[in-house]
Parts: sequence; structure tokens; C-alpha cells
Amino acid sequence: MGSHQTARLNHLLVNASERVLSLRIHHHRFIQILLTALLLRIICMPFFGHIDFLSEWRRIFHAWDTGYLFPGSRFVTSLIEVIHFTLVAPLLAEKSSMFQAANWAETTASHLEYFGFLGHHAILRTVFLLKLPYLICDLITGLLIYRFFDERRPALIAAGVWFFNPVTFFASYIFGRYEAIPLMFVAASFLMLKRERMLSAAVLLGLAMWSREIVITLFPFFLVFFAKHLRGSPLRLLAAGGILLLFAGFASNLLPNLLGFPKTAEGAGGTVNIVGASQSLQLFGFQIGYYYAFVMAYVLLFLHFLFSRNATVEFLITILAVYYCAFFATSIHTVHYVSWGFVPFTFLAARNIDFARALALFCLTWIAFWLVASDLGVFTQWLAMPSSLFWTNLPIIPAIAELQLLKGSAMTMHHLIFAGRSVYAATLIFMIVIALRRTIPTTSNKA
Repeated sequence: MGSHQTARLNHLLVNASERVLSLRIHHHRFIQILLTALLLRIICMPFFGHIDFLSEWRRIFHAWDTGYLFPGSRFVTSLIEVIHFTLVAPLLAEKSSMFQAANWAETTASHLEYFGFLGHHAILRTVFLLKLPYLICDLITGLLIYRFFDERRPALIAAGVWFFNPVTFFASYIFGRYEAIPLMFVAASFLMLKRERMLSAAVLLGLAMWSREIVITLFPFFLVFFAKHLRGSPLRLLAAGGILLLFAGFASNLLPNLLGFPKTAEGAGGTVNIVGASQSLQLFGFQIGYYYAFVMAYVLLFLHFLFSRNATVEFLITILAVYYCAFFATSIHTVHYVSWGFVPFTFLAARNIDFARALALFCLTWIAFWLVASDLGVFTQWLAMPSSLFWTNLPIIPAIAELQLLKGSAMTMHHLIFAGRSVYAATLIFMIVIALRRTIPTTSNKA
């Protein structure tokens, strides 16, 4: 071997070793992020939970006790929770007294029942154990998002945004809801789309729809994406569309009702057709003049995606991020629902520093708005377990605002809340503007 070939071989070996070393450092930093996030979650898990936490696990206890789940909306979420409850039941000797309901036709807990739940001597252990499926799904989602990126810097930024944003953390570990389960399936479907495994992506999105009904609104965008990528494979396109339709039929409670599945008193995920459900009426119960602002925004986004020549996964993610921004800017919703948009938000923030800054600004306005507009002190009083029983005389933020900030002012709490909601919506619209900069070509871009 000549000296030139030897030098070339040495150069290749050095480059290879540098890449391996860089990759190790990269993974080491991700593991540091993961372990820090895990520690933070474990510390908070036993102490917090909204009244909905009791209502949800009361329904799960009933499903576990009777051995039947209605295969309708949120079936996958409920199934995961029932399986988990079965695993931890031996550690919950007091489960019958903690989750018993006087009337199984109405499992939504009252505040009196909730205080009784909080005062139970096993409350901390119970809350910690029942949040474990949310923790597992949350960590898996972070790993899926990290693996989506080939470049090291965006991958680490995405992991940081996912694990340390206040919204998804609040939804799973403070509010204590199951949003981490459908979000895991959404993130997995994006990863499968990137790897061009369309049928797998369809199944995963279907599981996300069957975990949380709101994901059905992503259905048309995914269908267009499949059509653009499977034009030469009509059978695969038909299969992907059929998979989505099947899951949507079950997730909307249409197929279970048509097939005559027996209904429980109140299924863990609900048995009512989602079109008539009270949650749907609340989410879409906004009117501006004689049109629905969100419907208009949704159709505009769909048409933009349908007629665009851009058929990349990144473009789909951008459109869905904008969709969620439009939804939350124009709809009535509760504090933890915003977590639904954080999978596409995280992807965009990893590659677009301007969007990352706008997202950080939105998180601040989200905290500020809900501190004032919260129901029964969402951030400040009734979520703490079991300390809320012993600190009930502490003033909450809305009371402080009304008694101190607004006292003697012409401004009322009504004005303050709606002004805060307007700022909140403005930051979401600002995120839309930044996200769409790269999807709508300008004259300068064409030149």
C-alpha cells in the first residue's frame, strides 16, 4: 500500500472515529435530558391531580370491576388504563373505597367526593401509581421525536422542548389527564410517515383517533398525504384510507352503536355520539357574526395543503401546527387541551428558532391567562394533593386580582379575563404567521 493510500485510509478512520465520538456525545446529552425530565416528573407525580383525575379512574375502576369496556371513543386510552390498573391493583388495597360511586350512571366526581378522595391515607401512593402509564407514554413520545431528526442539534432541541415545556408537563403530571397516550401515537405516526411506512402510519393515527376524538380532525390531512405519496399504489392507498375510516368509525362511536355493542352506564370513554357530546358543543361553541372562524381556518388550511406541490412530512407537520394554533385561538377550551398541539409544535420549534421563541411566548401567556381565568384556582389551590385540604384558606390568584389589582378600578374580572384571552390568542396567531412564512412563497422567494 502506497503512502497516498495509507494517508487516505488514516483520514477515513479519523473521520469515522470523530463521527462515532460525536454521536456518543449526542446520545449522552439526550440521556441527560431524559433523566432530568424523569426526575422532575417523579418528584411531582404523587402530589397533584384535578378532580377529573378521580372521575377518570373511577370509570376505569368500574370497567376493571365489571370486565367490560364499550369499544367507542377513547377506547385505546381506557384499555391501556384498565390494563395498568390490573397490574397495580394488588398495591391498591383501598381501591374499592377510593373509587366507589353512589350512582354508576353519573361517574363525574363532586367536589365533596374529591375532598374525601384527597383525604385518604393512601392518596399519594395511589396518584403516583395511576400516573405511570402517562409517564411511560410521555417518555416514549420524547424518544420518538428525538429519533425523527437526522441532524443532532434539532434532535436535542426537540427533546428539550418536549420534555420541559410547561403545557404537556402540566397536562400529565399536574392536571393528571391522559393526553400523553394519544400524543404518543401521533408522534409515532409522523415517524412512520418519514420512513415511508404508510400503512403503519395509518394504523398509528387510527390508534390516536381511538384514544382521543379530537385527532379525527387530522384525518383529512393524512388522507391527502397518502394520496400524494401512494398514487402509484392504489391498493395501498385504499388500504390506508380504509384503516383510517375504520378507526374513525369506532372513535366517533358510530360503528359500536351500529353494531349493537351494549353500553355501560357511562363508558370509560363515553358512549354518546361525539357530534352530540357536550364536549363537542363546548369546543365548537364559538360564533363570530354569522360564521364559524375555526371552520373557515380549517378549510383554508386544508385547501392550501391539498393544492400545494409540497408533499413532505415537514410540510404536513407545519400545516397541522397551524391548524392547532387556529383551533385554540378561536375556540373555547380548558387549560390542558392545548397539549394536543405540542407534537407538531415541537417539531417546528426544533428547526425554526423564530417559532421556538413564539412558542415560549405563548407558554408564558398560557400560564398568565389561566392563573387568572382558572376554574377554582387550577394552578394555585385545588390541584395540590393532599395539601389542598390544609391550605384552603390561602388566597388564589383570581381572588388576589379582584381584591387588589382591580379594586377601585373601572375594569372588572370579566375585562381582565377577556383581555388575557385576547393576548393569548394573539400569540397563537403570531405562531401561525411564523409557521406559514416558509409554506407560502413570496415574490422575493420566487426571484
